[in-house]
Amino acid sequence: MIAEELIHVDELFEKIQILETELEILNTVKVNQEKKVIEGYAKMDSMLSEIENKRNDLQKQNETIRKTGEFIERVIDTMDEILIVLSTDQTILKVNKKFLQLMGYSESDVLEKTPDFLFSKESILRLQKLNSPDPLYKSTVY
Repeated sequence: MIAEELIHVDELFEKIQILETELEILNTVKVNQEKKVIEGYAKMDSMLSEIENKRNDLQKQNETIRKTGEFIERVIDTMDEILIVLSTDQTILKVNKKFLQLMGYSESDVLEKTPDFLFSKESILRLQKLNSPDPLYKSTVY
């Protein structure tokens, strides 16, 4: 009976050693996983910081663009010359205050319209010839 109990104790001792080894392995795995999680958080923090820096840079750039636009608007509106800005489809995108004062129109009268109503047919033909890719057509402009 004592021999059986000793065998049983030896088996239990072996099982305890196996369990302790498995526990050490699990602890090692846990530590490695914790390190990976911490590294992941550090990378995310770094990325968030970079995103925040880029967002701040973009805000500064947008502010610079806004101020530049306001400056350009002031320059355009204080010019002594008429300014008419046309789109690629030849509609009026912008006119300055000098244009409105001299021509007697409001912006709503002219914006998004073609400038045909501002010029005589003869002037329009001359402008079309100037814009023509055909050099012979251009040479007839006077």
